Amino acid sequence: MIRLLYIELLRTLALTIRYPANFASSLFISTLMFYGLFMGAQYLSGQEVFGENLNAMVVGWTAWVLATKALNKPPLAIQAEADTGVLESVFLSRYKVWWIFFCRALSETLVDIVLIVIMVSLIVWLTGSEVSFSPAIAFPIAMLLLAGIGMGLIVGGVALQVKRLGAMLPSLQMLLLLLMFTPFENWTSGADRVIAVAAMWMPMVPSVVMLRGLMAFNTPFDPILAVYAAVNGIVWMAVGLIVFAKMAQRVKAKGLLAGY
Repeated sequence: MIRLLYIELLRTLALTIRYPANFASSLFISTLMFYGLFMGAQYLSGQEVFGENLNAMVVGWTAWVLATKALNKPPLAIQAEADTGVLESVFLSRYKVWWIFFCRALSETLVDIVLIVIMVSLIVWLTGSEVSFSPAIAFPIAMLLLAGIGMGLIVGGVALQVKRLGAMLPSLQMLLLLLMFTPFENWTSGADRVIAVAAMWMPMVPSVVMLRGLMAFNTPFDPILAVYAAVNGIVWMAVGLIVFAKMAQRVKAKGLLAGY
């Protein structure tokens, strides 16, 4: 199993080196989109300095980019392999198919972290943000990745059935954008608090709230929130693996692998 993860990581690195334009264009687009959002917010508000709100925007955007990349990996990989006609070959591997796509998504997401670090550095330089970096942010980032890949495997299970997700992925990305930017930590009374507590079970929300506190507001490491983030990441990862495995069994039983 570890050998497969190692091979997938080498494969991802080789593709990144072989096609550097893809890496550069993704970095450029992600940075430019946030800068456009930042300039638009300045124009609408008439303010030049946002303080901690700008830091929170940077953290939310960074989490969204990382989450969408983790979400997209399994379904886009399945769609690409269906297009090239090699999806059936993956199912003939001696490894479990869910483990193959999990390792592939994890290795590609780990490489994407390099892109995220460069993107955040550029955004900080362009906007004057003062987000904080500490070793403590590694934990919520890891839990965010687990939940994101879990969601990606759920969507990947659907991709095994239909092979096309052109309309579904953008809709999920917009839903994630809403979750990443909503300040649930400030909803502390009345019906808002009930919604905020319920949101802790939605994918990646506790991890983003924790990241926002550590990076934007310099709050201390919250062990209770860390437990929420850990449970959220592990549960969504487990659900994703189970759903993907069941979907893989279904397409094999019904002979849908070659369908297009």
